[in-house]
Amino acid sequence: MGPRPADPADGEFWATAEDGDPAALAALLGLDDDAAGPLGDLLPALTGYRDRRRRTATLDGLRYRTGWTPVDPPTGAAPTGPCLVVGPPGDLLDAVTDAVRAEGLDPVPVPAPPGVDPVAALRDRLAAVPVPPVRVVSLLPAATTAGSAANGGTTTGPAAAGGTTAGTAAAPGAAGLPSTTGGHVLAGTVALVRALADAGVTAPLWCVTRGAVAVDADDPAPDPAVATVWGLGRVLALEHPRLWGGLLDLPAEPAGPDAARLARVVAGDGVEDQLAIRAGGLRARRLERAPAGVDRPWRPDGAVLVHGDAPVRRPYLLRRLAEAGATHLLLAGPLLPADTDRAGPNGVERTTEGVERTTVDGVERITVHGVEVTTVAGPDALSAALARLAAAGTPVRTVLHVADAGGAGEPVAAADPDRLADTVGAHLAAVTRLDAACADHPVDQFLIFVSTAATWGSGGAAVTAATGAGLAALAARRRSAGRPATVLAWAPWHGEVADPEQLRRRGVRPLDPGVALDALDRAVAAGGDEVAVADVDWPAFVPAFTAVRPAPLLRGVPDAMTEPTAPAAGTGSDPATALRDRLAAVPAADRRRILLDLVRAQAATVLGHAGPGAVEPDRDFLELGFDSLTALELRDALRQETGAELSATLLFDHPTPVALAGHLLGAILGGPAADAPADAASPEGAGGLLGGLFRQPKARADAAGYAELLVKLAQFRPSFRTPEELTRPAAVMRLADGPATPVVCCCTMSLLSGAHEYARVAAGMRGRRDVWALPNPGFGVGEELPADLDALLRVHADTVLRAVGSGDFVLAGHSGGAMVANLLAAELERQGRAPAAVVLMDTYPAGSEVLGGWTSQLLDGMVERDSAYTPMDDHRATAWAGYLPLFLDWNPTPMAAPTLLVRAGEPLGEWTGEPDGWKSVWPYPHETRDAAGDHFTMVGERGPELAATVDAWLTERGL
Repeated sequence: MGPRPADPADGEFWATAEDGDPAALAALLGLDDDAAGPLGDLLPALTGYRDRRRRTATLDGLRYRTGWTPVDPPTGAAPTGPCLVVGPPGDLLDAVTDAVRAEGLDPVPVPAPPGVDPVAALRDRLAAVPVPPVRVVSLLPAATTAGSAANGGTTTGPAAAGGTTAGTAAAPGAAGLPSTTGGHVLAGTVALVRALADAGVTAPLWCVTRGAVAVDADDPAPDPAVATVWGLGRVLALEHPRLWGGLLDLPAEPAGPDAARLARVVAGDGVEDQLAIRAGGLRARRLERAPAGVDRPWRPDGAVLVHGDAPVRRPYLLRRLAEAGATHLLLAGPLLPADTDRAGPNGVERTTEGVERTTVDGVERITVHGVEVTTVAGPDALSAALARLAAAGTPVRTVLHVADAGGAGEPVAAADPDRLADTVGAHLAAVTRLDAACADHPVDQFLIFVSTAATWGSGGAAVTAATGAGLAALAARRRSAGRPATVLAWAPWHGEVADPEQLRRRGVRPLDPGVALDALDRAVAAGGDEVAVADVDWPAFVPAFTAVRPAPLLRGVPDAMTEPTAPAAGTGSDPATALRDRLAAVPAADRRRILLDLVRAQAATVLGHAGPGAVEPDRDFLELGFDSLTALELRDALRQETGAELSATLLFDHPTPVALAGHLLGAILGGPAADAPADAASPEGAGGLLGGLFRQPKARADAAGYAELLVKLAQFRPSFRTPEELTRPAAVMRLADGPATPVVCCCTMSLLSGAHEYARVAAGMRGRRDVWALPNPGFGVGEELPADLDALLRVHADTVLRAVGSGDFVLAGHSGGAMVANLLAAELERQGRAPAAVVLMDTYPAGSEVLGGWTSQLLDGMVERDSAYTPMDDHRATAWAGYLPLFLDWNPTPMAAPTLLVRAGEPLGEWTGEPDGWKSVWPYPHETRDAAGDHFTMVGERGPELAATVDAWLTERGL
């Protein structure tokens, strides 16, 4: 039987009860007036019951899980043409090759034996194939079998149907992921995808794994390393919808028919893209509603270990744990940032996060909301602390791993394969060590927080999704060993996303922290293996999520299967059709204007501007504030509006709204964009020798020598001494709007210098205050370099004062931009227009030993971050070199303005000195805050958190 239909009388009853009028309720029930008194006593209980039921329904409406359902093999004849099959030589490669041939495809094996780069092998074979492939199958992930992560990379169980024999998988990589023949299992897949995209291949790629998922209780626990490929695949489906075919998992010990089943899936025309082959046939992954939670408060017994850093969530979690009765909190990770300087020899320091430090006679005691806290750093210190608590009679019984995987915003097309794999592997290794440290302790609850990006994917979230999938597999291994483990996949909480309105437009509402904690209570009380918690607006989510490819994953959620509202008569069946019809109906001269209006409107929406007027038609997207994340968002929005297949590097290939509009015209109506200016799609300086050379190992190895060469070349570029000598007038770039005191962010002098450096920080202040970026002249095509430092400061001072008028303003800068902010503040003080405050973010003086030890990491970061969207051309290379002599001897200059120093919370590289000796310092009066992330990620992936820190400090000062 289905649910009983709602009775309208019920609504009238509860509305009357909630009005609190006992006489009206008595009349509604047909009772005498004398009943009003007793009913009045009953009303609070009735309304309380109603409120609890509503909240329970709300919380249960946030709960989802994934399952597996049997499906039929796809039908339809195989396409005609080559099918590349990439993998190590062996029975599996041979079996799949034969099965693909039996389906009617022309198999082209691409053997990649140990020691051979599979990407190089792929490129060689592509060059030899006379026609483009129609299918691509990667067996690389299947070369790492179930058991590899647990057994040091050695496979377990007999080989079947061509499986890799025991002991042949490579040893684990340094970051904790076992290697395949081409490197890390994850890195190899990323490199393969990038190689196919670079070669222009659009044939669907199927990634075949072995034992990466468990479809039922009979399956062994998944392999965490190979499971990461499934998290990656869910992101690739959104970022590369045409290139991506799907994920296909073989059993840990494949049987004879499995190769034929695999080939049928690859050759067929089905839409399922997350499949597992098991003895009973095909199983497809489905999202579904999770069973109701249990309405019982969470009461953790004894001490609680909170592992990892999650700056937004952790304060709420610590408060809830303290209120729930935790007797001790063991924090493995940095303590919450303090809001004040440390207390003196005897005193108390309190912060807004509930941290209290009491120092008596030199002995410090830390509490959080009244519960005593121990903080540790490193696995040895953690093991020792666990042992001390156990010996004291308060053993740790509850463990929460809450660390944010980071990496959000970088699409796979821009990711370095090894760095991505190392990041994911480091997170898995950290939880593996945590598991080992807790093995001898009576842990009743082991909770692992991940992101819903691992559940259904999210553009720009490859690291987050891959990490979440791997951690879910680690949890399954704990359970298979008889130890508790529950995975909670969270949608973003309030304060964790730079643009919550954009998230809402995509159909996901940020979780209220109080609601999220109540959902946590119910999840812990209910037990279970894994639950996703998200507030999904299905009518908005489904169209956005399925705009470029179907999502059979959602078929298990009834709300997601509701048919969308039909378009009104005459409006066309979808936005793309309506746009095409409109373009066809107008003169050719008007088509470009229509598309330019579309580009500017969508760009303004992505950047959070009030209207398209803020998007200048001829201004470079980088200068407008786009970075890799927002570039991907604009690409997705335009793809939905136009129906055109657009590349991940769209904004790099067509760097201005005018150029992009011309490209869209050709993509929508066919043929070249003849009406686009010849230099729009291929601007002067879009490439070059000098910047490209910097990527080469030889130049990187002798960075100093290469820089000297560039410095000499920069001397031949035109220069300016006054603002009037600039060919292109200097101007600030607006990145955010709001009523509070504006912040002017000084750009760095790196190869990737530009307004986009502060895009994510600005997004975190959107709606609060104006944020402007102050670009350094010389990095754009045709721009002059400053003749000296005084010339630069004169131009910057003039530019800032024209922008802010007579009002207060704040100067800010990160890294080299902080040097500019410091000197510019001093110059403005000299002119009598000092800033109201200065914010310096992770800056170091010239000759710093810290930076000297991290040269390679700094160069890597400067070259790789956003490099898919920022052309490392000759202009940028020589501009960077032109600025080097200006700041070579920079040292801090005193400023009268209140100053905030924001330091990175994580070292950029290895540090063997004093524990905090690597952190940024400032020799003049200032206040200090520590930010989440390292030197680069604090303004990148963790930019919204940095924005919240800076905004709070400014607000405290009335700015």
